[in-house]
Amino acid sequence: MKNSLKLLASIAFLALPACSSVTNGTAWVPPQNPVNLQTFGKPTFAVGTARLQDGTVGLNVVAYMRQANGLSAFLVDTPSIAGPSGFTVPTNTLPANGAGGSGADGGTSTINATSQTASPPPSTTFGTAGGVYGGGLGPFNATNTASNFYPGNANPSSGVNPTYSLPFYEASTAVAPPSGTKTPAPTDPEPFLVGPPAKGISVFNNVDFPSSPPFEGYLAGFTAFEAAPVGGTYTMTTTVPAANASAASFTSQATLKSLSPLPALPAPVFTGDASKDGGGTVSVAVPSDPRISETLIFVHDLTNNSFYTVGPLTGTGLLSGNLPANLGACNVPPCNSPTMAVGDTYVVYAVSFDYPDFESIQPVNTQQTPAVTGAGGQADVSISPSAAATY
Repeated sequence: MKNSLKLLASIAFLALPACSSVTNGTAWVPPQNPVNLQTFGKPTFAVGTARLQDGTVGLNVVAYMRQANGLSAFLVDTPSIAGPSGFTVPTNTLPANGAGGSGADGGTSTINATSQTASPPPSTTFGTAGGVYGGGLGPFNATNTASNFYPGNANPSSGVNPTYSLPFYEASTAVAPPSGTKTPAPTDPEPFLVGPPAKGISVFNNVDFPSSPPFEGYLAGFTAFEAAPVGGTYTMTTTVPAANASAASFTSQATLKSLSPLPALPAPVFTGDASKDGGGTVSVAVPSDPRISETLIFVHDLTNNSFYTVGPLTGTGLLSGNLPANLGACNVPPCNSPTMAVGDTYVVYAVSFDYPDFESIQPVNTQQTPAVTGAGGQADVSISPSAAATY
């Protein structure tokens, strides 16, 4: 997170107008060292099928934009994803509480974001807040008043807290509101944030992470759409604006070769331990399919808006993992705060992948262009329904 904040400071000048200083009554323009944006970042892009929570089949997209050290390349960018002939974005309006609908994209073959300079800005899938970062697609584009957006502190124009709830274009329900306001139905869109105790992910309570608003987890890398997938070539174009340098445009292509989805994944089960400190065991019955390489199980405490992830779990059949006690947030370590408190409402859900998703996400992977496809050359996922309960 410290490195991310340094990135914000190092790139922000590109969007600032030139200014002059006055020394001994003489005005002068300070020296500038503009960065060649075209060589500063590289995109990663893959597509696949997405077996959705309700059993239907949609489109999965994996997209990263990273600099050489694996961190996010830009503070602001505008991505678009154009589908092949026959691909159609569903027509539905943007819900009042955030992204999730198609807006002006509905009925077209392109999933768009909106440039911050567009006037008036059209209502699109990602809006002006949406961009592609080192961790994936998210509502974190910088604004004139703030540049440090992250999961837990989304760009306010997105209306989404803390990140995109998936799938986009979900027709039967709106995006789930902030924590504590309702218990989601099994098919509701969910936020997918990776937190402890996933392999190598520690609790977010040291000085490397902001505390107000708190950092809530790492992006899970994938973005699912309730849009019928069509075989063929998909093209992602990402435009990066700049005031004191030439704008940059990045184009990547990926081919959806197979429309055969992964099998439907049932909702996982969480069993709390007897100590009542939030710990317990999560398990999920992963259907037999040789394409499935790994599964992540997500636990979202709605009462305090904490995100936990168990995995990656490999193989198929009944897979189980431990959610340890005392992972809860606190201000001054050592904490030993309960992972979940008695009476907390939570939801648990899982995702299976046919590619190394967890191995490609931040902070696990620091490569500029990580591997994001499986043996079949695409990125397929299966998302379980969510199961809600009280601890």
